[in-house]
Amino acid sequence: FIRVHLFWESERQGYSTIYYSYFDYIFGGTAENTKSDNFITAAPCPFDQETTISYTSPNNTEISIFDLQGRKVRTLSTQSNNSGLQKATWDGTNQQGSTVKAGNYVVVVNSDTETHNTIVIKK
Repeated sequence: FIRVHLFWESERQGYSTIYYSYFDYIFGGTAENTKSDNFITAAPCPFDQETTISYTSPNNTEISIFDLQGRKVRTLSTQSNNSGLQKATWDGTNQQGSTVKAGNYVVVVNSDTETHNTIVIKK
């Protein structure tokens, strides 16, 4: 499960209003959440052209990028080293190579034993 927080600003007739909302996404599976030393980060975020997703995992992993409607946008390949740190770069394109529009995207790292996720923002 992931909670997505949204903030946006609207200007009308010279007045500015900031809005806030959130919604919850539930990604399959029935395993209980357990504390682990694994992490996931994306930098830079927000990004214009590409962001690097870094995470630790001793297992085989798959990285999937979803839009906020739950549609899979892209699956990424990973580069790992002996320390367990793995990295993948997303260039802001979908599986067909077309640039995706600006917005929030959910990055899901799914290994043999765990699932981790984070939000990235494309400008």
